[in-house]
Amino acid sequence: MDLTIKKTLSDQRIQLIHQCVGSQGELHLVGGALRDSFLGRVSNDLDLATVLHPEVLAQILQQGGIRVIPTGLQHQTVSALPVPDQRVVEITTFRGIGISPAKGVVASSTITEDLALRDFTINAIAYSLDSGAVIDPEGGIQDIRDRTVRAVRDPRGRFSEDPLRVLRMVRFACELGFGIESETREAAREFCAELALVSPERIRDEFLRILLSPAPRRGVETLAELGLLQVFLPELCEGINFAQNRFHTSDVFQHTLDVVEATRPESRIRLAALFHDIAKPRTAGTNPKTGDRTFYNHEVVGAKLTEEILARLRFSNEVRKETSKLVQLHMRPIECGAAGLRRLLRDTGELFPTWRELKEADSSATKANSEELAEKLKVFDEEIEKIRSEADLSPLKNLAIRGKHLLAEGLTPGPHIGEILRALHEQVLDDPSKNTPEYLLKEALRLHTEHQS
Repeated sequence: MDLTIKKTLSDQRIQLIHQCVGSQGELHLVGGALRDSFLGRVSNDLDLATVLHPEVLAQILQQGGIRVIPTGLQHQTVSALPVPDQRVVEITTFRGIGISPAKGVVASSTITEDLALRDFTINAIAYSLDSGAVIDPEGGIQDIRDRTVRAVRDPRGRFSEDPLRVLRMVRFACELGFGIESETREAAREFCAELALVSPERIRDEFLRILLSPAPRRGVETLAELGLLQVFLPELCEGINFAQNRFHTSDVFQHTLDVVEATRPESRIRLAALFHDIAKPRTAGTNPKTGDRTFYNHEVVGAKLTEEILARLRFSNEVRKETSKLVQLHMRPIECGAAGLRRLLRDTGELFPTWRELKEADSSATKANSEELAEKLKVFDEEIEKIRSEADLSPLKNLAIRGKHLLAEGLTPGPHIGEILRALHEQVLDDPSKNTPEYLLKEALRLHTEHQS
C-alpha cells in the first residue's frame, strides 16, 4: 500500500468512526483525500461513503459517543465530529440514480453504483476500510497518472445532473495542474445556460477557488474560452481584445490576468487585482492632443461596478467594501509628496499593505522599466516609514481638537461641525505643525465666519 494512503488511513478520525460503525457500514474512503493520496499528498478533508441511510448512521455514531452535526442530511450526508478540535468528516450514503436535494435520500446498494454517479473519474475511486481493496471502476487512477480531468462516462449526463460541475472541472484542472479531456471540455460549452440557473453562492465559491489556485490565468481564460465566464462575469469579458494605450503591452483582459498572477493567493488582493481595471472599456476616450486612449475616472466607475458584481455573487459586505475601496484607490501615485502620502495612509487605513501589493503588481504589468520601478518603490517605502514615524496624523480622530471644543466656542451643533473638522484635517495633513489647539480653534472660527457670510 502507498505510504501516503497509509498515513491518511491512520488519521484518528477515520479509525474512531470505523470502530464505531463496524463492517455493517461498508465504509469507504472517497473523494479528495483519496485522490490526493495517489498524488503523494495528505489531505485534512476526509470524506467517507457508507451503505447506511443517514438517520441510521447518525444514531449509530451518537450511540458510540461521536458528535453528529445535522447540516447535510438533504444531501444524504452526515457530518461527524469524532475529534473535537479537528475538522468534521463527511459521511455520505451510497448515491443512487436521480439523487437531488428535493427528492430526499436516493440510495444505491453498492459503492460501484455510487462511483458511477460521481463527477470526474479522479473523484470516482474508493478504498474499503474493511477489506483494504481499492475500487476504481472508472479508470480514475490512470487519469491521475495521466494528469487528466475526465467526466465519469457521459460528460453531458454528469453536467446535466449539476451544471456547477463545469466550474469544478476548471477548478480541479487549475488546483491540480491537470489537463481537461477533450470530450469533457467540449461538453462544458453546452451548459452555459444551465450554469446561469445555479445559485450565485455556489458559483462564487467555485470561482474563488479558481482565482486562488496556482493557475488563475489559465482558469479565467478557460472559462472565457468556453463561454462560461460570460454567464456570471460578463463585465470582465468586455476587456477581451480591448486595446489600452502606449503604457501597456496587452489588452485590458490580459493585463488584468498579469496583475492577478503577480499577487499572492489571498481572496482580497486577488479580487482587487481582477477588478481593478474592470471599468476601462466603459470609460475609454481619446486624448485630443496625443491621440492616446484614455480611461479617466475608471477607478471610480470601477469601484461602483465592483460593488455591484460582488453583491450579485453574494460576497459579504466586508469583502465588497474592501475590494471596491482598493479598486477606487489603485490609481493613487507613489510619487506624491509627504502630504499625499499622509492622505494615502489615511484613506487606505488597514488596507495599506494590500494596496501596496496591488500597486506593485499593477505597475509591473506595464511597460515600466523594472529597475526604475524597483527604485521608485524603494523610495516610496522609505518615505512611508518616515511618515509613520511622525505623530499619527492620518486618522481624523488624531486632530488636536474635537467637535466639543467647537461647541464650547459657541458654534451650534450640525453637519457644519464635521465639515470644519475635515477641512482642518486637510490642513494638518499638508502641514503637521498646525495640529495645535490654538491654531485649529482660531482657524475653525475663521472657517465658521466664512460659512456664515
